Amino acid sequence: MRLTSKAIEVVAPGSLVLETAYLDLSALAWGAPDQTPVLALHGWLDNAASFVPLAPFFQGRRLIAMDLAGHGQSAHRPPGTHYHFLDHVQDVVAAANALGWGRFHILGHSLGASVALFVAALIPDRVLSLGLIDGYGPLTAKPEDGPAQAAESVTRMLALPGRVSHQYPDIETAALARSRAGDLRLEDARLLVARSLRPNRGGFAWRSDPKLRVRSPFYFSEDQVAAYLARVLCPVQLVLARRGYLVDRPQMAARCACTPSLQIHHVDGGHHVHMERPEAVARALAGSFPVCGERPA
Repeated sequence: MRLTSKAIEVVAPGSLVLETAYLDLSALAWGAPDQTPVLALHGWLDNAASFVPLAPFFQGRRLIAMDLAGHGQSAHRPPGTHYHFLDHVQDVVAAANALGWGRFHILGHSLGASVALFVAALIPDRVLSLGLIDGYGPLTAKPEDGPAQAAESVTRMLALPGRVSHQYPDIETAALARSRAGDLRLEDARLLVARSLRPNRGGFAWRSDPKLRVRSPFYFSEDQVAAYLARVLCPVQLVLARRGYLVDRPQMAARCACTPSLQIHHVDGGHHVHMERPEAVARALAGSFPVCGERPA
């Protein structure tokens, strides 16, 4: 991947709707249909616009950044249903099928990176490579904590119908709130909330499904996650942000040891390092998604 300032051309994305058998998933698209297929998966409560700063550095690829179910402009799951981690995995496979992609690459951030790993574990013959950003597997819990977590989840889910969606007078106020809620620059928050808001009573409310904020009733154990990671056969490039969420997490060493093909790169920045420093992240992932005529790194 050649990255020079003169070579980078900012191209506005197109819009797609990926029609699966059970729900429609919205997406942003760059590149031509005959170029290297790369499916991009964003983080929790983000959306496809998360990849807008990074997209110019992936010229020569057909980059499709999808809104995960319940996020951005994608459809919500039916009332009363949870957003189980494996449901996102199924959605990604369904999206690739809707695109007509037999084999493809995956670019993932945070939750999207974790989903990407499980997709590669379940359909290893179809995933060519992974480029992951500050995410390496789902949240886990000890089995003995399961009942209490499930009880909390059920209680919160049943209380949702009575809750009123938070209202913002304008997009800038929502962007400020999003920026303060996490490690996110205001300019990046503006980019995300523009796709995450809907008009409501003279102001704006979140498009995202409120059920996404309900704690999952089920978490994998570390042993279960290790079993999935061991099935990832394709090359994996992982960018770790030096101020990201994975810094000093004790389980990371054991997880990384499960994937022999893993290469790790450290980049200065916070959890949304791909928005803060897109060129540096693209350099770290160079070769993960080769265009025609290039050799994989």
